Amino acid sequence: IAALSKIGAFLKNAWAKEPVITVSFAIGILAAVTPLLSPYAKYSGLVNRATPYVYPGAFPQAGSARCPLLATGRLVLSASPPWM
Repeated sequence: IAALSKIGAFLKNAWAKEPVITVSFAIGILAAVTPLLSPYAKYSGLVNRATPYVYPGAFPQAGSARCPLLATGRLVLSASPPWM
């Protein structure tokens, strides 16, 4: 209980001296704590786990001669692309 009275005295003194800085710290602490208490955090985690990282389909594979960007790791610029 003594610690709470010291914290209260500190906040009262800080508010009296620098109210703008006190409010900015309060907003920062609130911004850091709010996502932890939000019910949306649970559902956004569920959606992120349900979203696949690999989609089926015909996409160029790394090392393919038809895709110079994936084959070399850098974009190859030439007069005519090698796949034409």
